Amino acid sequence: MFIVGTMSLPTTFPDYLRTLFALWNTKRGLKVMPSRRDFATVDLQPWLNELHLVAVGPEGLRFVVFASGPAARYGAEMTGRTVGDLQPAAMADEVERAYLTAVETRSPVFGTHANRGFGTESQTWSRLILPLSDDGVTVDRLFVAVWEPGTGFGPRSRAHQALLTSKWALAEAFEAPATPIQIHPALAAD
Repeated sequence: MFIVGTMSLPTTFPDYLRTLFALWNTKRGLKVMPSRRDFATVDLQPWLNELHLVAVGPEGLRFVVFASGPAARYGAEMTGRTVGDLQPAAMADEVERAYLTAVETRSPVFGTHANRGFGTESQTWSRLILPLSDDGVTVDRLFVAVWEPGTGFGPRSRAHQALLTSKWALAEAFEAPATPIQIHPALAAD
């Protein structure tokens, strides 16, 4: 079960996700939702290990960055893959439904769930889905943060932090609009 469209989180929700929600709300200001460009990677460092960046487009929902923590727990790196590629199919369907709810409502979606669908241990976990928009109207990206008890908060070491920052920096480079190359007039002569 997930909850949609509120501009506050329950006090029982993990602080780890509540602080990300507060940052999203601050960056949003008076807009319906912030843009991805409103967040520098340094702003997101406490969450990078558990934060996905999902592109919303005609090809569906694609993980621009699949967080390292969930990748280790899931047993696969999903960066560059679509939500539909997740296995088992029932998990992919549930994830897609939750993500599309955030897209359609243009509102945060959150919930606490039991057992994730992989692994043998029963566990409780929480997820926060935050819509992002470049034009202020159409959701074009999602931040998806996952929290499981015992996963910790933030990077494990300086080397781990550098790896996470590099992963996000690469994603930013590939997501940035192309800049036309300017040729000096003296070099452009026939």
